[in-house]
Amino acid sequence: MSGSSQPPPKNSLYNVASVYGGLLGAFLIAGAFGHFAAVWPTVIDGLGSDRLVGLFFPGALLLTTGLLNLGSCFALWAEKRRWLLTTLLINVGAMLYLAYLLWSGVVPNHPIGLFLALVSSYLVLLCALRAGLIWPAPGPGAATSGFGGDELS
Repeated sequence: MSGSSQPPPKNSLYNVASVYGGLLGAFLIAGAFGHFAAVWPTVIDGLGSDRLVGLFFPGALLLTTGLLNLGSCFALWAEKRRWLLTTLLINVGAMLYLAYLLWSGVVPNHPIGLFLALVSSYLVLLCALRAGLIWPAPGPGAATSGFGGDELS
């Protein structure tokens, strides 16, 4: 009976996801501004006027994803599961687009692979949270809300 009155264990993985999301958001925003700085001379010279949306879309995607990751930091720190799903879906979209750009071979020596690796590793962390992973693991006899228990005892 004493085990049932204990509150569920604190999941510090939400804090890790919050900090990672903040850092990823800052990197994505920096990448967006780098992209805009790279394509702006093409737009100013009028060379890219017929493909303006195609030039600005990657930067806009990086900027939007970065801002939303920064915005979700506080909600993830507070362990809000609705924001977890929202952040997961937003980053899946960004990952798919970055993978498409990498697959299509946009430009040699481009940092798309770095951004794809960062977003993909964040997705692994978000999926682990969504699946119910708790870190640090609760001690023996602690109440858990996910898998585990005394199956191996």
